[in-house]
Amino acid sequence: MSDEKTEEPSEKKLRDARRDGETVKSADLAFGLMLIVSSIGFAIAGPAMGEHLRAIVYLTLDIRAEDSPSFDLHRALTSIALQAALLVMLPTAAAIVTATAAIAAQVGFQVSLKPLEPKFNAINPASGLKRMFSVRSMVDLVKMLIKAAIIGATLWKTLLGLAPLIVGVAYEPVPDLIQISWSALCRLFAVGGVLYLVLGVADYAVQHWLFVRDHRMSKDDLKREHKDSEGDPHQKGKRKQVAREIVESNPDKKVASAQAVIVNPTHFAVAVRYMPDEFDLPRVVAKGVDADALEIRRMAMRHGVPIVGNPPLARALYLVPLDSAIPESCFKAVAAVLAWVEDLAAQGTQPEPASLPPRAATGTSADPYRGLPS
Repeated sequence: MSDEKTEEPSEKKLRDARRDGETVKSADLAFGLMLIVSSIGFAIAGPAMGEHLRAIVYLTLDIRAEDSPSFDLHRALTSIALQAALLVMLPTAAAIVTATAAIAAQVGFQVSLKPLEPKFNAINPASGLKRMFSVRSMVDLVKMLIKAAIIGATLWKTLLGLAPLIVGVAYEPVPDLIQISWSALCRLFAVGGVLYLVLGVADYAVQHWLFVRDHRMSKDDLKREHKDSEGDPHQKGKRKQVAREIVESNPDKKVASAQAVIVNPTHFAVAVRYMPDEFDLPRVVAKGVDADALEIRRMAMRHGVPIVGNPPLARALYLVPLDSAIPESCFKAVAAVLAWVEDLAAQGTQPEPASLPPRAATGTSADPYRGLPS
């Protein structure tokens, strides 16, 4: 048996991992989208946010006038809290919605509490050392270094492009200085967002490779999973073989295996088989009408299967699907037929074709055929 993980994970393994909260996602994609949305939001809502910030500054400075008889500290603090809430409410809501949408776009809607369960092997020094020198840790380290180099170089180029604007603001009035600074901040957010989106695509590919690698299976794992989900292949093969024999076997074999053939006497013929160790109830193993019924009678005579004439019972059993158990309404009548056939077999005699079993064979004076369709 080989335990080497060389096979791709099965669909069941991936579904189980997803159920346990293990999915492929990149935090860089979510962060990049948040930066772009923040850049657009700051550019649109900049004046409104500036008004709230200005109100907070004015209210804070007014606290210094607490010696005034009309000063109300509680009302001042309430106003500051309200302005601060209005200032951060829109960016916070946008960040939450954007992050949720970015993660949902990658993994869909999946809720799992298993990642929150305590993992005692996390405090095991041996496990910690193994994680430190694992392939995933090495890949994450290389990825972090490359990401830092790319982001640093891009931001440096962006700042160099903004350098003339930054130098020129020293001679601008305060309102223009605020507007220029805000515009530069939005531009930095936009550049950072686009950069993180590009890095996020590459990071998602790396995360997918690591995810598949961590969930690879050995050939024995695949066999075990297939055995658990589909059953033992040997037993399954036997079941298929039995089912195939039932479907493909010719009526002659089925009639030969029956205990009795119940006829109409000419229009219907139904072969009934009853083996308690094989099936709990008698079954209809062959049936026919007109020419087929005649052929079933010939088969029964050739194999020495008793032919019992009972038109109501034959018509009732003809409605039963092949290889299905007889209905409850036919229990007494079929039991009478089988008991009569068994008595004849014990006496070593053969019944006359299309004969009816005597009423005494049922062990009761009740009519065993009462209630059957006529």
